[in-house]
Amino acid sequence: MTPLDAFVSRWNAVAMPIPLFAVVNIRVDLDGKPDAWAGALDQGDTQGDVTMGTNPWTELHGQIFVALIGKSGTGDALLAAAIEAMREHFQGYRLADDAVRFPTVIGPEDAAPNGDGMWWQVTMRVPYVAQARRVEPLVP
Repeated sequence: MTPLDAFVSRWNAVAMPIPLFAVVNIRVDLDGKPDAWAGALDQGDTQGDVTMGTNPWTELHGQIFVALIGKSGTGDALLAAAIEAMREHFQGYRLADDAVRFPTVIGPEDAAPNGDGMWWQVTMRVPYVAQARRVEPLVP
C-alpha cells in the first residue's frame, strides 16, 4: 500500500467532515464541488536502504499535501472542523503492519493567499515514513 493509498483509506474510514476528491492529473470541475472539500497529493522526499543484504528494508520519507478548500462566503466552520479532524485522526497514525506511519500533522498553512476570490484554500502537511522490502536488486 502506498502512503497516499494509506492516507485515502484512513480518510474514508474515519468521520471526516468534508469529502476528499481525486485531484491529481485530472481536470477539476469546481462548479460541481460542495462548499468545502479536500484534495491530496503525495510527494516523496528521500528513499534509502535501512538494512544490508540482497533484499534490504527500504525506507521512504515524504509528505502528503492536503488542500482544504472552502467556498468564499460560507464561513470557516467546515474547514476548521476538517483541520481538527486531521489532527485527531492522522497524528501518530500507523498501519497495523507498521508499513506506513504518519508521525505528525503540520498546518494549516495558507496555500493561496491571493486566490481567485471564489475559493479559500489552506494546506495541511502529513509527513510519512513508509517501509518495504526491496526485492529487485539495484543495477550498478
